[in-house]
Amino acid sequence: MAGEQFASRSGATLKDLLLALEDRRLDAEALVAAGRFVSSIAMGVYALEICLKVTICQRLDLDYLPKGFEFHHLPGLLTLSGQSRRLGKDLAMNTHWRMAEIYADKLSILRYSPQPGIDRKQAESFHHSMFDRTAGLIPWFKRHLPRNI
Repeated sequence: MAGEQFASRSGATLKDLLLALEDRRLDAEALVAAGRFVSSIAMGVYALEICLKVTICQRLDLDYLPKGFEFHHLPGLLTLSGQSRRLGKDLAMNTHWRMAEIYADKLSILRYSPQPGIDRKQAESFHHSMFDRTAGLIPWFKRHLPRNI
């Protein structure tokens, strides 16, 4: 049945997702420091995707990510996270979100091009907009999780 496949358990537990989220943050940080700006941005996009999947698991009170949610479309994941409206009301976070969407849309270009016009300033700005403890998008999502993690 299609419904059973959609809701079937994947290999990604909530615990795995939380660990992967921190790993991608550390990867992004190390890549910026190493001058690997494109890869650092890609890791930031992946971290945001994982963060949204954590939010979805939390909202649905699941300890795993259902198979049907194993996709990479940020706007769709945002909708499923239940945070679209709240995000839309926060001007700073909405700006960070738009930046993330732009880079997510360019991911295939970033993936297959050697440093396509991304410099340190752009990478650091993106890193700040995703990870800064007080002003970053990922910490913002964590602060709005349905239950504390």
